[in-house]
Amino acid sequence: MGRHLVRALVAALLLLPAGAAVAQQAPENSSRCPQTEGAGTSGQYPPNRGALQLSRSAARPGQPVTARGCGFRPASTVNVDLVMGSQVTRVGTATVGADGGFELTFNVPANAPVGDHTVEATGVDPAGDVRVLSATLRVIGGEQGRDLPRTGSDSTAPLVTAGAGLVLLGGAAVVAARRRRAARVEA
Repeated sequence: MGRHLVRALVAALLLLPAGAAVAQQAPENSSRCPQTEGAGTSGQYPPNRGALQLSRSAARPGQPVTARGCGFRPASTVNVDLVMGSQVTRVGTATVGADGGFELTFNVPANAPVGDHTVEATGVDPAGDVRVLSATLRVIGGEQGRDLPRTGSDSTAPLVTAGAGLVLLGGAAVVAARRRRAARVEA
């Protein structure tokens, strides 16, 4: 029975259409963006809206972040800005690839305040209309490089002293208890 199963599998593989085998292989130059030609091909509604993704959702000033966007006109230019309240800082410009996508790595500006800010990619969509995509970036740490506010003390001396005192007090209590027990046994 095992031979029949092997023969059936070999025959099925030999009879498999060539196109089916090719369709399962990953394309050599896989696209960063889904094809957006025609309504509904990207699975988004409304179609052809595009997307902007960041390599990280939180970063410190000076750290690199990569922005990847889709849905722009091929060979056009996209401006990428960091919007921090009323302050807008251009962090870079990218050229859109043939698939309608771009990728730009930038460093979070040193003067970026801690908090949630918006990364905006502005360019032209395939129809020639202005397209603005956005994503949220949380700036953490500020200039001191700390994630949380500073609380407590830098000195551990009071805690070490208190701990050592409690250990000595416990040791003295154990010695006293043994002496009391030994005195009761002798009496």
